[in-house]
Amino acid sequence: MKVLRFLVIMLTALSMSAAVAHLLEMPAKLNYDGALWLKLLQTLYPTFGKVSGVCEIGAVIACLALVAVVRKRRRAFRWTLLAASCLAATHAIFWIWVAPVNTALVPLSPETLPANWERWRDQWEFAHAARAILQIVALAALVVSVLTELPTTARDSEERPGLNEPLPRPFPTSLIQSDENVRFMTSWVSYLRDRTAPRPQLCNRSPGSPGDRGEAITPPDILNI
Repeated sequence: MKVLRFLVIMLTALSMSAAVAHLLEMPAKLNYDGALWLKLLQTLYPTFGKVSGVCEIGAVIACLALVAVVRKRRRAFRWTLLAASCLAATHAIFWIWVAPVNTALVPLSPETLPANWERWRDQWEFAHAARAILQIVALAALVVSVLTELPTTARDSEERPGLNEPLPRPFPTSLIQSDENVRFMTSWVSYLRDRTAPRPQLCNRSPGSPGDRGEAITPPDILNI
């Protein structure tokens, strides 16, 4: 699934790059005369279609496949479905509003432009602007679908091995509660190093502790901490 997600995101980004280029060019192109606008349509954008068009078709197909793969993952499914819907709508807009303009105007020359060429131009430009916005939303939804599955709390990461293992502690800090306990543990270190030293005793014990019941007090295995 990781490979499929990567493929969908990359194809969507590549397809979106051409759509965003159209969007950024639109304010200037709306001020061009008919001859210049037609020249750009005939010479600049065929390459766009050869590259981004293939990526767009691939993105739609791959995203629909991803929807089927993540259908049981509720959080990711909703965002992936949104992305697939936007990509499908983007492709539909091309065939409904953009392709007819290409078919009608690309074969023409500046002298044969129809009197209502500005209506064709506006239809082409604003359709591409809508496509750019939809593809931006699609890419954002795909990224969010991945982020929703990342663990954000300790509870979310319980099922991920290695994330909840406790950090090693150099010393059991729960035992260091007073100066007397520190001295007691230090005495045990000396006793373990030199068995001739007197066995340390913890003098002040709480009622009910092993020492009060006459039992031996055995510290943790300090050498193995």
